[in-house]
Amino acid sequence: MQEVLLMRPDCPLGDEHAQPFYGKGGDHAVLLLHGFTGTPGHMRPLGEALHRHGFTVQTVTLPGHGTRPEDMKKITAQDYIAFTRAAVTELRRVHSRVSAAGLSMGALLALIAAGDPGLDSVISLSAPLRAPSVFMPIAGLLSPFVPIMKWRARPQDEETPVIKEYDYGYTGFPPRAAAELYHLIRRTRHILPLIHCPILVIQSKADKTISPDSSDIILKSVSSVKKSAVWLQNAPHVVTLSTERDEAAKEICMFLKENG
Repeated sequence: MQEVLLMRPDCPLGDEHAQPFYGKGGDHAVLLLHGFTGTPGHMRPLGEALHRHGFTVQTVTLPGHGTRPEDMKKITAQDYIAFTRAAVTELRRVHSRVSAAGLSMGALLALIAAGDPGLDSVISLSAPLRAPSVFMPIAGLLSPFVPIMKWRARPQDEETPVIKEYDYGYTGFPPRAAAELYHLIRRTRHILPLIHCPILVIQSKADKTISPDSSDIILKSVSSVKKSAVWLQNAPHVVTLSTERDEAAKEICMFLKENG
């Protein structure tokens, strides 16, 4: 992924495709949450698809993102959770129905928010329910020695996203940020039994980033009566920019309409 030190979201010099997107539609609002080191651009194609189907859509820039990787050092797991809850509360203030869909770390935040009574339904895309690396729990100890850890290059057999104009994010992250992601994974696993709202889980069989059983962990742990999973075949971790993005968007639209 190309390293882009983006301007802050309120700066007009920032790339339009990486900025938060708001599309006013009907009374059912959907909050879209990007992943670890990503930007709202990763959720933009999905947001536009949902907006075309009549939903009000809001994408956001998570704290510490969309500026420079060093800014992630200041952000804790609780900061991410508080930010997400505030976004849900703001949408609930003007909409009678509010759902959340998140990608990767954004999926963890959506699931945690679904443990509260404020969401009517939740969609998880590529959620990591196990630590991707054995070093993640102790990553914070590396901070004095390694300012930024670089992402590994995508595996040659993993499909590269085709909507490259939306593929903005950091090529690295502070070790402390990885430790906070680990805390979010643990928090999510504790929260899952508290989720009672309808839930849709989307995961790809070609995802090399997360544990293959993440989808099963979610579905077996939640208390939701309405729960279902969609398995994509060839999409990489960022399914929202893949060649199967339209299939994912179609499934999400049907799910939201059935539960809206």
